[in-house]
Amino acid sequence: MFNRKIPDEETFSAEFLSKELDDCRERKEFLAVAVRALACYLKDFSFDLADIDADDYKKNIDEMVKSIVSNDSVGRIERKLDRDYREIATFVTKKKRYFDDRESELKNLIELLGKGLSDLIGENREFGHKISQGNIRLEQIVNIDDIRRVKESLRVEIDQMRDVVREKQTRDEKLMNNLEKQVDVLRDDLERVHKVAITDPLTGANNRYSFDTHLHNCVERNLIEWKNFSILLCDLDNFKAINDTYGHPVGDAALTAFVTECQHFLREDDYIARYGGDEFIILLKNANLRNAVKKAGAICQMLASKQHYFRGQDVNTPIRMSVSIGVAEAHRRDTMQTLIERADAALYQAKQAGRGRAASEREIKKAA
Repeated sequence: MFNRKIPDEETFSAEFLSKELDDCRERKEFLAVAVRALACYLKDFSFDLADIDADDYKKNIDEMVKSIVSNDSVGRIERKLDRDYREIATFVTKKKRYFDDRESELKNLIELLGKGLSDLIGENREFGHKISQGNIRLEQIVNIDDIRRVKESLRVEIDQMRDVVREKQTRDEKLMNNLEKQVDVLRDDLERVHKVAITDPLTGANNRYSFDTHLHNCVERNLIEWKNFSILLCDLDNFKAINDTYGHPVGDAALTAFVTECQHFLREDDYIARYGGDEFIILLKNANLRNAVKKAGAICQMLASKQHYFRGQDVNTPIRMSVSIGVAEAHRRDTMQTLIERADAALYQAKQAGRGRAASEREIKKAA
């Protein structure tokens, strides 16, 4: 190691330094991906529980990752990490306390269930007692000599036992029906609240918040397990003119119609959301860039080929709409921001090329 050749001044200032910078850059990129993957596991460690501020914890993890991969000074990053470590430790403590409390509640619930079972057993004992009394009377019937009296007594006892069993079945059936109704009501309420929370009220597409969450999860999952997907950033061309000419109600109907038309082209696991105003974004799972561009082109052609009539407009003047779409495919080291930036650049390219068409990130690279 003492015989290592020291590069001359020219090599040190050019080739050697360039190689060292490339190595540092590659190492930084690799560490950034590793930090994001570890952060993904840290967030998986949490549960989606409002009682322990799980959302805040996940946001803190995301902010910590941004800080680590930023270009801030080491001292500033270190100070930020010290605060993040304390917040993570606080969350772990809060989570442990939460589950300790739930364990205590579970014990109380088990006690209540035990009491309920005891009451049920008591009711069943009463039922069993009635059956037992019927058996005793049946045994007494055996000692009757007159066959006609035996038949009549058996008929009476069988009718009584049937009534007892029927009464028990009726009570049990009512109890189960009431429980099932309560469960169904709770399930419907939860589904309705969840749907309202993630849906754009005008168009019926998913809203911006739900899409950001969905895309964020897809990008993070790809750091651990690669699953190909692409996004389409869609912008209705000259939409302001529709609003200005026909009024906002017609414009609203046009936005809804666009979502409806797009859904004919989408699979069950694809995801369409209103991104803002007259912009929409579509996530295509298991779709590479080529397939995504093909689907985007089909949407553009479909919309341009149709004449639309909406309530409130002149029936003799159909509205023609067109859409420009930017397409980008997710890469292994992508963040939400880098992926959407490429789709946005492709959308700008489609607008510049005359609107009513789709452009991909590959065209941006060729232009560059």
